[in-house]
Amino acid sequence: MNSGNKDERERVIDDNLKRVFDETLDEGIPDRFKDLLQKLKEQDSEKGTS
Repeated sequence: MNSGNKDERERVIDDNLKRVFDETLDEGIPDRFKDLLQKLKEQDSEKGTS
């Protein structure tokens, strides 16, 4: 296997993984999940924990 081809493939894979990761970060948290987190925080504060 040619080292140059392997390096190029690894670069392409790295670029694609970074792109997908960045896109996932940009999606944000779904409203349903935010609501669930808020309910859990409220339950904790009702119990006197923080």
